[in-house]
Amino acid sequence: MSTTVIIILVTVVFLGQIALVGALLWWAKKREALLRAHCAAAGWSYAQSREGNKRITRITSPREGWELQSVVQRSGSSQSSSSTRYSMWIDPSLALPHGLTLLTLDIPASRAADVERFSGMLGGGLAQAVLGKLLGSMAAEVPDLKPVPLEGSPALLMATPGAEDALRPIALHPALSDSPLAGSARPAVIRSREGLSIRHHGALKRPEQADALVELGQTLSAALKASEN
Repeated sequence: MSTTVIIILVTVVFLGQIALVGALLWWAKKREALLRAHCAAAGWSYAQSREGNKRITRITSPREGWELQSVVQRSGSSQSSSSTRYSMWIDPSLALPHGLTLLTLDIPASRAADVERFSGMLGGGLAQAVLGKLLGSMAAEVPDLKPVPLEGSPALLMATPGAEDALRPIALHPALSDSPLAGSARPAVIRSREGLSIRHHGALKRPEQADALVELGQTLSAALKASEN
């Protein structure tokens, strides 16, 4: 193969890569513009920020008090990096005075003993490391999580002492399985000193995803408040 042909092939590959990167950037900007416009139409605020290795999009409802976060967190070196993407709806008005409770449909209740054993491994340090990205500042309470009996539900409910009933009223709520977010990775429900949160795997990409997560959060929040009044 002649030098000229090699140069032409390298140039074509290089230009192709530039075109691909450009197309991805264009689509990301378009996606952001659509989501921003959707939020403006709904009366929600929209902001983006960087916090260390996290890029966070925050959507809030000043009238209703909830916040929706879409997070892309990168880890590793520039040569070998990975990213964690998740979205989380938060209602701080349902904060607990103390304790933590977690409801997940992705781990069956039949595995409760295995999860409890894992939570206590290495004094809870291993579980804290694994669950740190899910629970944030609440990860320190992981060693105290215990399975809570939940009759009639395949979901796993865990709680620290005193918080056993904090999510029980919504553990069987049909919105958890009926939500369009339900799929291969279903949302996890968490209640702690930071409030009620609905966490979904993956960053927000489309307005309808934001609507679905907001609707699920508002539905479960309203059900919890009604049960506690």
